[in-house]
Amino acid sequence: MKIRLRLASALLFFILIPAGGPGDSASRLSAQPGNDQAAWRFRPETLSLDSGPDCFFLRDTRSEVTVVDVFIPGGRSAVAQGQDGLAYLAARLAVDIQDSDQARFFISTGAEMRVSVNEKFTVIEISCLSGFVSEALRIIGRMIGQPLFTSVRIKRIKDMMPILRNSEEEDASSLARKSALGQFFAGCGPGSETYGTNNSLGLLSRKKISAFYEEYFSRDNVFCTVVSDLDGQSLKPGLETLFEKFPPSHGKWSAPMEPSGADKSSLSLARQTNQTFVGRYFILPTNGPAEYAMAGLVETVLGKSPGSLLWKLRQEQQLAYSSEAGLVQMGEFSLLEAHLKTSPENLESARNGLDLVITSLREKGITAGQLRIAANKLKTEFLRQTEGKQSRARAMGTWHIAGLGYDFINRFFQVIDSVDIESLNLFIKNNLDLDRSVLIIVGPNEKSSAGGLK
Repeated sequence: MKIRLRLASALLFFILIPAGGPGDSASRLSAQPGNDQAAWRFRPETLSLDSGPDCFFLRDTRSEVTVVDVFIPGGRSAVAQGQDGLAYLAARLAVDIQDSDQARFFISTGAEMRVSVNEKFTVIEISCLSGFVSEALRIIGRMIGQPLFTSVRIKRIKDMMPILRNSEEEDASSLARKSALGQFFAGCGPGSETYGTNNSLGLLSRKKISAFYEEYFSRDNVFCTVVSDLDGQSLKPGLETLFEKFPPSHGKWSAPMEPSGADKSSLSLARQTNQTFVGRYFILPTNGPAEYAMAGLVETVLGKSPGSLLWKLRQEQQLAYSSEAGLVQMGEFSLLEAHLKTSPENLESARNGLDLVITSLREKGITAGQLRIAANKLKTEFLRQTEGKQSRARAMGTWHIAGLGYDFINRFFQVIDSVDIESLNLFIKNNLDLDRSVLIIVGPNEKSSAGGLK
């Protein structure tokens, strides 16, 4: 028995691939070409399941692979203060392999699971060859529906979480993004640590984990998205077995996320790096389709490609080695970032240049020509980023949680085209206020000086 359990534990490292952290790519709003035709060849539809959860299905026959995303609304937003890491710990335990027979199935079929905890939801992604999908869903349904919250399993995963946290923080962009969320949300909910803190992990007892699981993994709370070459009716029996052992309903979870306010906030994080990262972060409202599209257009205008406003700081003024804007979609809010990577001695010049670009954009707005270019880039980037089945499954779920509808792809390009220049410039003026932003600097703790890149 000990050998069998050790085998399952060892193999889990290869089967479960951690993903996510702030700004998981599938939950980011980078989108872009199109007209009034559907952006995807096939249109999403609903599958009615007797077991209860909503299921949104997209048929994609380009490969014999099936992807199923199980969404657990809440994510880090459901985590109470001081309980950082609880959402990840509960989800990770829910997919912990329970015996060597399950482990052999994953090894022999190539099936995979990924756990991702985001600001607004947790996702368990299942992917496998379509010929094995029914058996995979049956096995995984048993794992998620009847998890083993034993002391040994809890300790093993807790011991791994600081390693995952340190790995996440090695990337300056990821570190700055989660630090900005921590500032906006005062370290609570979306601003909490995905993988916990040294203090919080010790407080997460089996009782707390079990209570969290029972509340958020209930049948009324979860839903799934499916992208497969198989037809929906062929998939239904397997999907029924996936959810049949989930906890009974406790009612749908819903809680608005309200930023606590981070006026004129700044944070400098010392790291021994050859470059210095400097970024500005803003909370944008994305309550409906128009605001969702405008947030994506602002991201594109600022810095999604050559010719963007931030690109000029790099190409013309040579104040940065790289420049980019990004957007993390969180339902009723999105986090906009604009950042540069520069040499430590040129930090002050890069920071001033970044602020000047943002201030100028807020004061002057953009032209109709810039809007047309941004709209085309937004559509193009969206098609590129949702080329794969995994990203399509994630996009449908993200839209559903945001209240846009799982089939928002059918309307997304039309919404982009309907944005007028006056509304967009007003959106920019109302939301790109430096006094309501967070400044994050990551790099060596050295004095900065003016000048170009050397």
